[in-house]
Amino acid sequence: MKNSILQEQDQPEMIRLLKAQRVAYSKIKVLQFSFEVAAVVAAIALPICILFFPTAKTQIGYVCAAISISAFFAENYFKRRTKEAASIQEKFDRTLFRLADNTFKKPIEVSNERVIELSMKYGKDDMKGWYSQYVRPEYPMDLAVLLCQKINLVWDWKLRNKYRNTVIALTIIYAASIVFSVYVMKTTKDEFLNTLILVILSNVGLLRYLGSVISEKRIIIKEKQGYSITVDKLLAKATDNDPSLIDKAHELQNTIFESRMKHHKVPDCFARLHRPKLEILIDEMVSQTVSDYYLRQGK
Repeated sequence: MKNSILQEQDQPEMIRLLKAQRVAYSKIKVLQFSFEVAAVVAAIALPICILFFPTAKTQIGYVCAAISISAFFAENYFKRRTKEAASIQEKFDRTLFRLADNTFKKPIEVSNERVIELSMKYGKDDMKGWYSQYVRPEYPMDLAVLLCQKINLVWDWKLRNKYRNTVIALTIIYAASIVFSVYVMKTTKDEFLNTLILVILSNVGLLRYLGSVISEKRIIIKEKQGYSITVDKLLAKATDNDPSLIDKAHELQNTIFESRMKHHKVPDCFARLHRPKLEILIDEMVSQTVSDYYLRQGK
């Protein structure tokens, strides 16, 4: 059976789902980034306040407790809102791919009214052509679905990897600037070491946050690279109209949805910056994957 993914993905109801998930994800990213910046600033400022205002330790303790409680509630809020966004995107994919409902980790039911409400907040008209133009209509449906899933996986881990490398570079630059600044300000060895320790302690919160971003991104990247390799293996063994491929695609979609519910996302501004080069890479990948597939089929 041939596919109609390129045509169906641009239908009004599908575009509405794409706009809704984009708004939902963007809202989470803005709120999460704002909260994390506030938390990092507090983590840097509070140790300094303790040093210079030792009599205010009780009040500072209340502030720390308030931040911890806020972090707990914020974490739960981000998880709920991320699941909503991921559920909308899951509905788009499963409708487009004609896959059965996810029974492994069931998405939440998002009403049509909620989808319309979110989509109306997206002011642009740039959602057409979501999946690569190289997913041709003449390809079998099972092949087209696997190609789209591979696009999702590669796009995500490539973008996350670029972001992770950027955070690593900024962390190294930041740490080096701390050492250099202290070295310039202090002349004796004892002054240098004492001041350096003090500054590092006051920046533990920020450095810890950057380390967690780097570590978490690495875990997700490894997962999605593994799923992408799984798709390659399926295509390497596949034949035309292989009924087992759709079953495998269904299982793979379950894991894709689960990974989408992890709420630490790449900022939109960073994604827009790297989008053109990633689109070129994705198109070339799809074209080459299909060529290899048909070459194995002797066509």
